[in-house]
Amino acid sequence: MRRSQIFAVLAAGSVAFSPLVAQQPVQPQQSVQSFPKDPGTATLISVLITGGGQMYSGEVGRGLAMLGIGTGAIIVGAVASSGPSCNYDGFDASCTDGNSAPLVVGALVAVGTWVYSIVDAGNSARRYNAARGIRTALQTMEPRVRVGSNGRTNLGLSLTF
Repeated sequence: MRRSQIFAVLAAGSVAFSPLVAQQPVQPQQSVQSFPKDPGTATLISVLITGGGQMYSGEVGRGLAMLGIGTGAIIVGAVASSGPSCNYDGFDASCTDGNSAPLVVGALVAVGTWVYSIVDAGNSARRYNAARGIRTALQTMEPRVRVGSNGRTNLGLSLTF
């Protein structure tokens, strides 16, 4: 057989069997088993790396955004407040020290982003578990504040199992 005859037979065969292939039921893809994400672990990772807990919990975009905002704020603040600047006017040179305000603002934004990342990390893990129908032994732990009968403010934790 020549090459053109081989291609003709293959083409005819593929056309002949295509209705049979199209009628077969589509097999659902096997899902990878989802393991529960621990809110405590997510929080600990966020303490170490801004947005790390969100990345651990599957919210990679959100975690990278937090990491980028925190890091970018420090970099922009450092560049904006960099070193002394000197102006040379003929024979006279006047130098001023760098302005530290942008660095302070950048550091505050970075610390704020880091704290928000820590606070949101546990909730991120809970959202991951809830979206996949995973129930854990300890579902929620929330702070509770109430005024007692003696007028004193009581602080405690509410645990839901």
